[in-house]
Amino acid sequence: MQTDYMEREPPEIVILMLKACVFLALVPFICISQANSEQLDKSVSREIANNENPGFISIDCGSNVDYYHDETGIWYKTDEGFVETGENRMTSSSVKLNYLYFGKQLITLRCFPEGDRNCYTLKPKEGKNKKYLIRALFSYGNYDGKNLQQSFQLYLGVDLWQDIDFIEYYYHTEIIHTPSTDTIHVCLIKSSPTIPCISSLELRLLNNSIYQNEEINSTGAPQPLLKLEERFDVGPSTCYYKDPRNFVGRRDARYKDDVYDRMWSCDQLLYITFDWYPMGLDESINMDNATNDTYKLPANVLKSAAQPRNVTRTLGFVYTAYSSTAQYYVYLHFNEIEKLSDGKKRKINITFKNQPVPSKPIVLDYLKPVTLNIKIQGDVLFNISATSDSNAPPILNAYEIYKLITPLDSPTYAQDVGAITDIKSSYLVNKLSWQGDPCLPTEYAWEGLVCTGDTIPRITSLNLSSSKLTGEINISFSYLTELEFLDLSYNELEGSLPEFLAHLPKLKVLNLTGNKLSGPIPKDLKEKADNTTLELSVAGNHDLCMTGSCKKKNIVVPLVASFSALFLIILISLGFRIFKRQKGLGFDISKRQKGICWIQHVVCPLFSFIHSFGICWILNYGRFFSMSHIPNIDII
Repeated sequence: MQTDYMEREPPEIVILMLKACVFLALVPFICISQANSEQLDKSVSREIANNENPGFISIDCGSNVDYYHDETGIWYKTDEGFVETGENRMTSSSVKLNYLYFGKQLITLRCFPEGDRNCYTLKPKEGKNKKYLIRALFSYGNYDGKNLQQSFQLYLGVDLWQDIDFIEYYYHTEIIHTPSTDTIHVCLIKSSPTIPCISSLELRLLNNSIYQNEEINSTGAPQPLLKLEERFDVGPSTCYYKDPRNFVGRRDARYKDDVYDRMWSCDQLLYITFDWYPMGLDESINMDNATNDTYKLPANVLKSAAQPRNVTRTLGFVYTAYSSTAQYYVYLHFNEIEKLSDGKKRKINITFKNQPVPSKPIVLDYLKPVTLNIKIQGDVLFNISATSDSNAPPILNAYEIYKLITPLDSPTYAQDVGAITDIKSSYLVNKLSWQGDPCLPTEYAWEGLVCTGDTIPRITSLNLSSSKLTGEINISFSYLTELEFLDLSYNELEGSLPEFLAHLPKLKVLNLTGNKLSGPIPKDLKEKADNTTLELSVAGNHDLCMTGSCKKKNIVVPLVASFSALFLIILISLGFRIFKRQKGLGFDISKRQKGICWIQHVVCPLFSFIHSFGICWILNYGRFFSMSHIPNIDII
């Protein structure tokens, strides 16, 4: 018997086809599983980063996605939620920016071609009166192909942080700040034809007990700023290394080595310029046993030190100040890394400009870090020498130099800032200048605002005419207690005129022309307008009662109309039921006629307004259903 080969397939082919079908069926689930796995990995990385470094805000400016930086263990976020303006850019592919500890941050940047001031808003969870280290990173990378020198200004709140002026591939600056408010503004200001750009912005919570200075006050005035000039690890025998990927880089330390994510640079020029000798890194030292380490320097920084090449000499250093009046804070970090024989100690004297500081020598104990801070004006010149009875030459592990920025301007009065910020968010005010502090610097004050020139500025005038405001008048206006002039004209404001406007103590002009306000004018507000203490303009609000109390609206007609509509629905429903039951029913004409008469002569006269719905006309002329469809209706 001949068998059709099409009806049979070899077992191997059948099995292969079945496997293929199963695979194709599972492909969507495999893709979903992989996507979920990737998402889970990101979530785990974010969770680890949040748990390991609380108090961090890390923004990779210009990045399109959040990501976890493997080299540092830091979770970086995009600009979203921190800045309202700007455009994302990428550095030129021809420019190599391979600095290990900055990673992707050097690749992307956010630029601000529009507006004179553009600000990032940082809101650390720990809030005000805490000490923070803030770092800004700038890379140009010839993103625009123009090879331009970068020149603009960087502001912290209302105070100048630094003039940014560089042509290198990247530049970074750090500052220590103790804010008096819960919000910190970092602003880029266009001071030249250059378009300001930024690559990264980072905030790190510090311990309030470190980096103290004499200028700290408790009066509520702004705390002085400490801008980093230099921070060096002076002990490594080499400042360069090669990682497994053959990447040669500077031996700089940051997080995770440093819990505060300070960046410790290494510069071998120090050894040549000042005749220092690096003692190198002693890996055998276990800094876990170190005590009294309030500054928490990285272990590798504390495990290496520099000493004079000639042990009989001193460790000398000079830092040239920008001006003779500039003030600096110098922090010298010491840690004894040699186990000296019993009874022997390393004792050192420190002088700044030939003045001994402190008055007594410092005695170093094994693995007990010591930090000395000194305030100095003008050039920084210090010498570290061994005392005559010291058993070892002087050493230094690391040093930091900060420039003191003071006096500072006070930001706008906090209550005014809160009120105007809430007004901005409530009405979605879209004005380019509404960034940063509302009043300061004066040349960048918010459009439509006038502020006092007091030590703590207050808002006295607010013009939001033709600003597309919608909704009711926000209660936040009531917190602008120094307001003298308020113009909300030609918007889409609606609802009643709030009573609180009458209680703004200094308000002289209130312009509400061309809105959709309704109801009566509050008594106190009308009295102020009548006795000329307030210039009130409300023209164009057609539903606003200008004089006396508003007339009560006639609610009888709408109420009766509602009942009539309900009655109409009942009659239609009744007619529909009657229509469905008409077949198979017997009708008594006399009773049917009684029912019609009852509806025509009792219901209709009582509800004559139903004629407007045509119900009685329908009953009279049979347009809704014919006489043969009327059921028996017994009138009791």
